[in-house]
Amino acid sequence: MKAIQTYLAGAESYKVAAERLGIKHCTQLKVWVRKYRNGEPLDTRKGSSSPMKDVPPVRRLPVSKKNGIT
Repeated sequence: MKAIQTYLAGAESYKVAAERLGIKHCTQLKVWVRKYRNGEPLDTRKGSSSPMKDVPPVRRLPVSKKNGIT
């Protein structure tokens, strides 16, 4: 929240605020600011370890060297 407040105060750019506060990429700060302005929750991952957790793994099919089809 401090990063968002720092940026919104207008004293620093996304990049400068992110570097000063130890945020790896300023893009993350941009996302937080956008969500804050839109009234969205900042962390939408709560309760879910992965959005793909219920998707079955892909089965790889064999490929023929001659024409690419078996």
